[in-house]
Amino acid sequence: IAMLGAIESLLSAVVADGMAGTRHDSNQELIGQGIANIAAPLFGGFAATGAIDYATGYRFAFSLLYLFPVLIASAAFGRLAGLGVALAAALVWTLAQRSPQSAGYSLEIYAWNTAMRFGVLGFIAWLLTELEQEMLAARHDYLTRLHNRRFFMHTLEAERSRSQRT
Repeated sequence: IAMLGAIESLLSAVVADGMAGTRHDSNQELIGQGIANIAAPLFGGFAATGAIDYATGYRFAFSLLYLFPVLIASAAFGRLAGLGVALAAALVWTLAQRSPQSAGYSLEIYAWNTAMRFGVLGFIAWLLTELEQEMLAARHDYLTRLHNRRFFMHTLEAERSRSQRT
């Protein structure tokens, strides 16, 4: 399966080179795919977005696709998982944006871009988990800690739908 993935990746790079008029680095392509294939299953994903983003270069933007795994991990597994996926997405995004035109960039530029991407994705992961906590807290009165109208309506709707199933 890994061999088929490598062949597919290199063929896609050749096609993308024909479209963009550039030349790819096969070693960089395979190393990046290997790292992504090792890291992606740890977060319940697969390494398609980075490969597509690298293959298309700067012509097409895929930044929103890096956000979806962060949102899913944050909503399903909490803040720490969301921040971990945000870091992985920022790294893959930076690696995918490397191109022959950026060969002269220093390590500081790549570090800065990765930090900024992680900052944005990490902030969104943090914001989503905070929003979930606020929504949960909004079902209780702040001073008395008693259930409020929102909690009552939510419970009523849950009981109504449960009673209709039986």
